[in-house]
Amino acid sequence: MARTGLDAYMVQLYTGGGFDGHADGAEMSVRAGDVCVFDLTDTLATQAVHSSTVTLVIPKLLVDRHWDARAPVNGLVIGGATALGQLMGAHLAALNKAMPSVTVDEAPVVATTTAQMVASTFAYCTSGDDLTNGALQQALFERAIRHIRSHLGSPDLSPDTICRALNVSRSHLYRAFSAKGGVMQNILEQRLRAAFGELSNPLNRNETIGSIAFRCGFASDAHFNRLFRQTFGVRPTDIRDMPPIAAPPSSEPGLPAWLSLPAFSGRS
Repeated sequence: MARTGLDAYMVQLYTGGGFDGHADGAEMSVRAGDVCVFDLTDTLATQAVHSSTVTLVIPKLLVDRHWDARAPVNGLVIGGATALGQLMGAHLAALNKAMPSVTVDEAPVVATTTAQMVASTFAYCTSGDDLTNGALQQALFERAIRHIRSHLGSPDLSPDTICRALNVSRSHLYRAFSAKGGVMQNILEQRLRAAFGELSNPLNRNETIGSIAFRCGFASDAHFNRLFRQTFGVRPTDIRDMPPIAAPPSSEPGLPAWLSLPAFSGRS
């Protein structure tokens, strides 16, 4: 990437038009006055209307020396209505206007000042509980969970196949799941929850536990039985043998009677 010149950030001020799209699976929307950021080593897809932009492509090496670069910035949008967005936009516009007259002696100062401003903006927008960065990671997490739920029975379900399906990097996927137990743990939990629901559904009474486990992505009956008991505190056969009971009185619309199960010990 460094040899081809792609190891860089692209920072764009939209002076007109805009676009809708996604970067690393996270939805984004940019309108006139907004500043957006792309990591040119990551994935993006956009649908733009007729637009005008001021575009700065700046090497990561120049920017990253001024901040720790621990959080992703691909798809970051800095709204034109915010003070930070206005300052960044004004700097890009001024840089664009002054560039033809910048001398060789002035160029290093201009480059360093610009890199420091870009780095400070990245650091602010990705610091602590920043909502912008948090929203990007949450959106990626939710898309990944939807993909996991729709492919529970696939023996190939893994972080690599999720990355390919969502067009995201492995590091971004892991970061989105870092506070939620990890990718593989979430795959396992979703499979166990699906199996619990299938086993407690009386419509599946005549189906073997093994076939239900296989449908939910478990290749080994013994492995499934052990994990099921560790997670729920009961055996799969215990769920299967529970008779349907009437739902408790409620002023709210009732659930199917078979969803109301006797209490059992174990982790929820």
